[in-house]
Parts: sequence; structure tokens; C-alpha cells
Amino acid sequence: MTISKIAHCCLLVKIGNLTILTDPGNYSAAQNSLTGIDAILVTHEHADHLHADSVKEILRNNPAAQVITNSGVGKQLGLAGIPFSLFEGRATGTVKTVSLEAFDCRHEEIYK
Repeated sequence: MTISKIAHCCLLVKIGNLTILTDPGNYSAAQNSLTGIDAILVTHEHADHLHADSVKEILRNNPAAQVITNSGVGKQLGLAGIPFSLFEGRATGTVKTVSLEAFDCRHEEIYK
């Protein structure tokens, strides 16, 4: 497994023949030009984790990639016309040969 940090919380994870991009937020555009992405995993709907225009651009460059997320993010993706697979609660699934498991939890409170 290799993990490369793109920006903030956006990571490129390679496990065997699977490449996952996590949380393509608004802190960077570097993720937008990547190719070879099999799945885009978005953990929650804060702008630093989800930037719909970036997701659209990533999907243009990786048309076979699937977006995997929870219902909160799914609402925003749906409004943006971006298809996604729902994955939340304690869901389990497989992408290529890699097993995934969801772990719902509360986001830590952000103090200003």
C-alpha cells in the first residue's frame, strides 16, 4: 500500500490494483488532473473534504471511477448531478479486490 498526500485531507491510496482518492476538497486543485482513479471516497460534506467542481473534473478524467459516500454528502452530490454509491453506518463492500467498511461517527466540534 502507498499513500500520497495531495493536500489537507486529500489522499491518493494505492492498494494492489486499486487506486482511491479521498476527500477532494477546496484546498487544492492538484487532485483534479489525476488519472487512474478507481474510486473517490468522500467522508463528509465540509468544503475542505468535498468540492463538487473538483469531483466533476476528476470524473471527467476518470469516467469509470465511482464516488462512494454517505447520505449527507450524497445530498450535495445529487444537487450537483454527480452519481454516487451510498456507503454508511456499518456497511461493508468490495472495490476490485479490496474490502471497505464504513464507520459512522460524529465530526469533532470546531471551535472558532
